[in-house]
Amino acid sequence: MKTPLSNALSKIIKHSSTSLKKEFIPLIKARGRISAQLIHAKYNIPSHDISLRDGFVLKSDMLKKLPMQTDKLPQVQTGSRIDGDFVYIIEKERVKSKLINQDLLAKLPRAKEFIKPKGEDIQKGQILINKGDTINSFDVANLASQGISEVLVYEKIKIAYIGVNDSIVDLDQDLQNGQIYNSNAYAIATRGKVLGASVSEILHVKSNSGALKEKLMGLKNCHAIVTIGSMGKGDCVDTLLEDKDFNVIFKGVALAPGGLSGFSFLGSIPILHLPGLPLSAFLGFEVLGSTMINTLYGKRFAKHNAIKTFSLERIKTQSSSQSVIPGFFDGSFFKPFKAKPGMMNVLNNCNGYIITPLSSGIKEGDRVDFYPFLAWND
Repeated sequence: MKTPLSNALSKIIKHSSTSLKKEFIPLIKARGRISAQLIHAKYNIPSHDISLRDGFVLKSDMLKKLPMQTDKLPQVQTGSRIDGDFVYIIEKERVKSKLINQDLLAKLPRAKEFIKPKGEDIQKGQILINKGDTINSFDVANLASQGISEVLVYEKIKIAYIGVNDSIVDLDQDLQNGQIYNSNAYAIATRGKVLGASVSEILHVKSNSGALKEKLMGLKNCHAIVTIGSMGKGDCVDTLLEDKDFNVIFKGVALAPGGLSGFSFLGSIPILHLPGLPLSAFLGFEVLGSTMINTLYGKRFAKHNAIKTFSLERIKTQSSSQSVIPGFFDGSFFKPFKAKPGMMNVLNNCNGYIITPLSSGIKEGDRVDFYPFLAWND
């Protein structure tokens, strides 16, 4: 019986772990890396009250002395430091004469409207980055505001990708009759890079459980492995997972396409097993592989956040499994792309996917959760 998708994801999160080295890197290279430390703000930003306009300044004790001539008032420029008990910044263009009185004040925005208070952006002691957070470009701005030039991050996870099929050859070889290139492994490896992992190796092996085990046992410089292909009943990978050296967490997921996916361990190394049909492999990696990568990094949120939207069309669902439906979200609606599991030229016409619930179907206009093909490391 196939494992429900929610259970499969929970098992990946529960069992996946690895010991990653830590390194200090320059802040300019930190985008997309995973923080290995909790970072607090050392300073308030701004460090003092500042003016948001050019104009005249009124202190609270001046209010009783109105009307006043403008040449008796201090002036500030946008970005100037504000010290003392200032109440109003009066924009120069609002002053039609050289006299400021109560009638003019009544027409002004509320008190301190144009004064940016100390610590409004960042307060001293505030958490800027949690351990396990992905550092994005805007985090870099906050860290730079604190004078932080280096950050402690985890090393990049290294993943080996292995295509399993008797007909697979590498890209530098000429195709013979019936042969295919190892395109699935290359596509998934590049997607893994977008999700924050580096590529240890891209290999291929014939559909022979002994040869595949030997290849897997020989991998040394990786934190995880992804196999693609030979997951059918009695096929190479399916047979190999009966071997006592493999700790099988699940084999088969109630997911379409991608149902012939599995997850196991060889020693301490997690292995994600994907089916060989291109669309099944690609979408299986999006749903399962991304969760594995995020969990290995110790990220606080291992699952992808969704965008709430509406389906533009009716979508059939299955009662026994959830479906991954690729398509295009235009900012208002999700339009599914008509595709079959064996197709390859599909996802470059899409910008994300939805996962259907176990229900009688999705009607036109129903709310759906859209998962974009974004670079998760930014």
